[in-house]
Amino acid sequence: AEGAVISGHIDNANGVFDPTQVKPRDIQMWGGALKSAWQNEGIGIYFDAGVASGDDTRCFGVYGDASCSITTADGRDNKTITGFKFNRDFRVDSLLFREVIGAVTNTVYVKPTFSINAYPFYSPQMLGADLGVLYAMAMDPGGTPGNSSVLGTELMARGFFGQRGLFRAQVSFSYLLPGDAFQLRKDYYAPQITNDSGVIDPSNAWRLLGHVVLMF
Repeated sequence: AEGAVISGHIDNANGVFDPTQVKPRDIQMWGGALKSAWQNEGIGIYFDAGVASGDDTRCFGVYGDASCSITTADGRDNKTITGFKFNRDFRVDSLLFREVIGAVTNTVYVKPTFSINAYPFYSPQMLGADLGVLYAMAMDPGGTPGNSSVLGTELMARGFFGQRGLFRAQVSFSYLLPGDAFQLRKDYYAPQITNDSGVIDPSNAWRLLGHVVLMF
């Protein structure tokens, strides 16, 4: 388990752009992660969970304009910056955080995984498969395009074989069912939306990925 808190204060965050206006900012970010495992011979049960504080701005994920954290989603001054982001090398999935959002942020997630190996886990041989499911919700729905707390569900399956210290090969498949948080509204980065509903619904996504690793 690991946790982090970032706390601070800036007396004048606007001095560089407009010295006539003094705009203080408070910084209050926090996050935490848990990784657990139980193994018995060739059976493994794993449970991952994490949480990262969010912010009511248009900085959804890591792909927005760097200045978007200065104002809230409705254009007001964002006086307290609270959006915590995990290191992007912290990977808990294949699609939702790794590719679509870009990092673990503004979320609480859980991910149970079941694994079976033809050999005991302490054996040098590996031949098995695992199944996992990740479910994530937004800590601050106002910081999502759809103004919703449901980020989505990602289903994961993996087959693997190899020998420890020599080589490892695996094939993984992931399927993302995005939640209402990914509905793109006309007032959120999307003035080009012209349909009657004023929103664009998200599409499902999938990835098939293979790895071969040689150790020498």
